[in-house]
Amino acid sequence: MEGRALIHQWTKDLELLQNRLLLKTDLYGNIISIENISELQNKWKSEFKSFLTKKYTQKGSHQLIENTEQIFYNKQEFEQQFFGYSFLRTLFHGYYNVKELTENSLSLKNFFGQLDLELKLQSKKENNKITNTAVLNKELFKQKDFIQLIRDITHTYNLKVDLNIDLEEIFSFNEQEQIKESSLYLETAVPDLYYIIIAHHTNLVEQEEHKKTLNLELWEI
Repeated sequence: MEGRALIHQWTKDLELLQNRLLLKTDLYGNIISIENISELQNKWKSEFKSFLTKKYTQKGSHQLIENTEQIFYNKQEFEQQFFGYSFLRTLFHGYYNVKELTENSLSLKNFFGQLDLELKLQSKKENNKITNTAVLNKELFKQKDFIQLIRDITHTYNLKVDLNIDLEEIFSFNEQEQIKESSLYLETAVPDLYYIIIAHHTNLVEQEEHKKTLNLELWEI
């Protein structure tokens, strides 16, 4: 097993380690912290590290395991992987028994390295569907820090830095107000310098009576 197949297997094994997460969020669904990280650390120490060591003997595997261990024992670094714009946005969308929609904020932690992406959401509700668009929250976004970041990356200082945002979110709910399907799209760009698209599609698939699972399609450019 090599290359891509090996990476997928490694990812699958790590998902077994963190298949129970206790996440703390704010009222809008933004993830604040992972509350049961000590539980994961104990699981890693007691059984999981030895499991990975026996399973993965390829060149470089030992260093990968050691690097993973360092992340698990660094709470701040471990939490980074759950910030940004991930499929978890579908699960923690913040629309619970909402009768009227008001403009609210979306803060994507450490979206640009150590810099947060601050957005203002504009929402529309129609039947059992909520649609969001967004603009940059200029009051909260650290524009000067972002300009400096782009200049440091490009090693160019006499350039114009305009951050363009294109966001569309569609959340569909069933009669029990459970999330049934979602489409998330976020494009961030600085013309001629920087361009990233992130998109996630999630739908609820009924497999057996009273049993449900989430079928995820994730891609990122």
